[in-house]
Amino acid sequence: MNFKSIFLTIAIAVFSLTVISCDKEVSTSPPPTPVPTGFISFESNPSGAAIYLNNKNTGQFTPDSICWLEDDVYKITLKMNLFRDTTFYAQAEQNKKTKISIDYFGNPLMFGSISCSSVPSNSLILINGKETDKHTPFVFSNLKPGIYLVGYKSFGCRQDSQFVSVESNKTSKSFLELVDTTVWMNFNSSNSAFRASYLSCIAIDDYDIKWIGTDGDGLIRFDDNQWNYYTPKNSPIPGYSVNSIVIDGKIIWIGTNNGLANFDGISWKVYRSDNSLLPNNFVSSICRDPVTGNIWIGTSSGLARISRVGFGLSWTVYNTSNSQLPENAISKVAVEYGKVWIGTNTGYLVNFNGNKWTTIKRLPGEITALWAGVSYGGLWASYHDYIRGTGDIGGVYVYDNNTLTEVKDLPSKQFKCIASHSDTKWIGTVDGLIKMNGMNFSELFTSSNSGLPENYIKDIAFDSKGIMWINTFTKGIVKYKIKKN
Repeated sequence: MNFKSIFLTIAIAVFSLTVISCDKEVSTSPPPTPVPTGFISFESNPSGAAIYLNNKNTGQFTPDSICWLEDDVYKITLKMNLFRDTTFYAQAEQNKKTKISIDYFGNPLMFGSISCSSVPSNSLILINGKETDKHTPFVFSNLKPGIYLVGYKSFGCRQDSQFVSVESNKTSKSFLELVDTTVWMNFNSSNSAFRASYLSCIAIDDYDIKWIGTDGDGLIRFDDNQWNYYTPKNSPIPGYSVNSIVIDGKIIWIGTNNGLANFDGISWKVYRSDNSLLPNNFVSSICRDPVTGNIWIGTSSGLARISRVGFGLSWTVYNTSNSQLPENAISKVAVEYGKVWIGTNTGYLVNFNGNKWTTIKRLPGEITALWAGVSYGGLWASYHDYIRGTGDIGGVYVYDNNTLTEVKDLPSKQFKCIASHSDTKWIGTVDGLIKMNGMNFSELFTSSNSGLPENYIKDIAFDSKGIMWINTFTKGIVKYKIKKN
């Protein structure tokens, strides 16, 4: 076969394939499918209902629309939290827009109820913070589905409330047992603006304002309505941990783990070892002499006295090098009309009358509390120590008429504070609050038999009405209206 013949054969083959391919493409193309034009729009009151089409979630919410529907009857379900599902059928037609509007509140079955009850009964009911004229027990009907704040108020009890969900055609129950505040009342983060984690000390001024020391959250001022917090972030107070507070007229003295401060409600003055004669920035205890007005400060490096001279202050420092103090680590100080009592970290109980130093006794543990006054017993002192392998040891002593006597048969060995009111002594311990009758144990208040939220008592103070205010360690502040026998 010559070259011309080969070329002609190839040309004929290519032409044939081309013709066959084109003929096949033209003859097998399907006719175009028309696009459906059915259209349904949805609205609801309230809006936000999920739209289901033939039991399938469209992912759309009212108000919205579904388009490109074929001629057909569709099952539509609108779903909304707390409401009954609404199901109906809708016809989609070509080249026509169908509009559907659903009013949930036009259906009586959409409404719900709240059954309210409380202890004590006959408590006034509040809905969303507003008082109603209804008292428990009572059922509120025809309520729109939603979340309601239901509150209760009764005389002698702490007002309380809770959130209640109301669902269509259902009755929700709301019940609260109100806390009786006629004797005990607790303030904590769940029922007030109180937000401290650990408490230390408390003092109450002449205006019944509570000054509360914390271990890590600074100083708190509470006037029975408002809580004010003072920390190194928002005030000049030198430390986050407050160890002692004393009232000096309109001035509040605050001893912290990082210096001493006084505060008159407006301005602050801060004293540290680098700008004053304060022996150490760790201030463990402060007291005020009611006769002279002198302020006594215990620190981990000695004792300081602040006296007023004209418009200024005069400092005097006492330590083992210039006095008969047996050690410099002071844990507690107290004043008994001209006599200063000092307790140390290793148990020394010392008296200073301005001229003479007398070591009364060395107790077998750190002095944890001192109370000095003119009522029964001139001085009450407690100590505590922990001996590995033996456990806790501790006790309370009374020094009166130059005689030191140990108080026997107390239900705790870990003592944190001692206070007095109407000649009755109260001792705060890690096991509860002890009431004394003279030198005899009278009663132990605990979280299981009283309104105390925990047994660990850090400090106690009394207001002008004789109401006791108690600092617990981790469960807030307790107000105790002492029952008179």
